[in-house]
Amino acid sequence: LIEAITGFSTGDDFGINGAHNIVSIKTHYPSSEGKQMAANEVVPRAILLLRHPLSAFPSYYNYLYEMENKLENHSTRAPLEAWISWRDANFDKEIENWRRFVEYWMDNYSPINRLVVSYEKITDDIMGAVEATRIAEFLSRSKGVVTCPPELIACVWHKVVKYKENSSSNNEGRRLQEIPEIPAPPTKEELAKYGIDPSQFALSDPTNPNSHRSGPTYTPPYTKQQLKDLLSTLTALLERYREEKSLAPILVGYIDAVEKRGES
Repeated sequence: LIEAITGFSTGDDFGINGAHNIVSIKTHYPSSEGKQMAANEVVPRAILLLRHPLSAFPSYYNYLYEMENKLENHSTRAPLEAWISWRDANFDKEIENWRRFVEYWMDNYSPINRLVVSYEKITDDIMGAVEATRIAEFLSRSKGVVTCPPELIACVWHKVVKYKENSSSNNEGRRLQEIPEIPAPPTKEELAKYGIDPSQFALSDPTNPNSHRSGPTYTPPYTKQQLKDLLSTLTALLERYREEKSLAPILVGYIDAVEKRGES
């Protein structure tokens, strides 16, 4: 999405994907899955992308399961019994990693130099384009970065994030279907009209899905004690960052979801 909004390539903390001029670097630092970058102290701003631990943990395990079994990335959901075994062995560590991740990025960047985004909102049918607009505005403050025109943001977001639904015939119940008009993705001609070089405008390839796993369908279960521990961690973070208006509402939503899961 960032590539599509800016036209620049992105990288990660293990490499810059062969590009010489990148607009952002993805990292999971301070988790063991990330590493502190050289000259980290000169990175001026950060986008903190959060996902609810109830979903982030099983998604991470699915990735590990694929790697262990030499499966294509983002292709397969782990069996339920495998998930439960890994969950019980790693739950406490993963909660701690998630907490440290939030605290590191919240504490090392001031509100003006930090944008907090939730995965749930950026993928939501209604709020996704709004969040993409926030990201575009934040990125546009960087020297040398010219973002996609505001009137095209919704189109770009829909092409990058919701491409799977364009070709799906089983979307019953999706709020996206209730929207009377969905903007078409920007064409090369539209991009050129706004002074954007179409050859440099990196749109994700809709023919290469990266977030739709096959395999057994289930809601990843947690024990009552695990839900209690997660609730305690989220509540402590909310108390610490209650005045952070970008983060506090996300944490409140996460707490509500844990409480509802515990009631079911």
